Amino acid sequence: MPNWCSTSYRIQGDSKELKQFNKLIQALEKRKHPLVKSDFGNLWLGCIVEKLHGNSEETYCRGYIIDYKLEDDTLSLHVESAWAEPYEWRAFIKKQYPSFQIYYMSEEGGCGYYVTNDKDGKFFPDKYLLDSDELEQQYFTTSEEA
Repeated sequence: MPNWCSTSYRIQGDSKELKQFNKLIQALEKRKHPLVKSDFGNLWLGCIVEKLHGNSEETYCRGYIIDYKLEDDTLSLHVESAWAEPYEWRAFIKKQYPSFQIYYMSEEGGCGYYVTNDKDGKFFPDKYLLDSDELEQQYFTTSEEA
C-alpha cells in the first residue's frame, strides 16, 4: 500500500485552453461511469490522459483529482497520488497545452517528501517545514522564521 502524496497545482496560460481543460475535467466528473476502469473513479489521472488521446499505460497516472476550480485565469487542482507528485502526468498535460505554466507544491510526510517548483513563491510561498513528533507541523516562508 502506498503512502499518499498530496499535490496542489496552480495552472495559468491561455484563457481558452484553461477553460477547455476545466470543461474536460467537468465532463469526466459528470460521467455515469469512468472513461477508463480503475479504482480511482471518474477523475483518475489516466482518464484525463485517455481523453486527451494519450495512453494511460505509458504515462504514470496513479492518482486522482480531489477537487478543482477555475478562478481569475488560474486553474487550481488538488491531486492525491501514490508516493510523489505525478510528474509524468504533469509533463503530458504540459505537452497537450504548451501555454500552461504549471506550479505545484507536493507533500508526502511518511517519506519526508516536500517539493515545489514555485521558486518565486507566486502561489506557494512557504519554503520551510517544521515536522516533528512533538510539535504540530508548521510552515515558514524564510529560514529565519523557522
